[in-house]
Amino acid sequence: MHTPAFLLVCALLCTGASGCVRTVQAWPPPLASGTPVAARLAAPRSIAFEVGGDRDSILMVHELHGRVVSLNGKTLVVRVTRVPRGAGGGRVVGGTATVELDSGTIVTRSEVDAWKVGYGILATVVLIFAGLVMSGG
Repeated sequence: MHTPAFLLVCALLCTGASGCVRTVQAWPPPLASGTPVAARLAAPRSIAFEVGGDRDSILMVHELHGRVVSLNGKTLVVRVTRVPRGAGGGRVVGGTATVELDSGTIVTRSEVDAWKVGYGILATVVLIFAGLVMSGG
């Protein structure tokens, strides 16, 4: 059985690790194929998509999440993983969507923040040491 101190350290590690990721703006810099991104649109608009060779569009899309397939000029093509808001967005998941990038479109990606990871490791070591000192071990 695990001691309460061990469980506390595990909980702190899990909590700390979740805070080590940050969201950064990914466009206009180049985007590599396969990069997971979120595209947030300033005003809802129609997005063209293709699933299994069938082409269609969905109206009133505010945001979509996916992996970059290509970026050509101001046209971003993503393999859709999630459409949080939008009429009929569920049928798009797994397909490719084409998003015209403009000043009202914010494309972001998540990345690990090395400084936060370092601080998290340091805090964990300090907590373990303090736990050992307090338990007399």
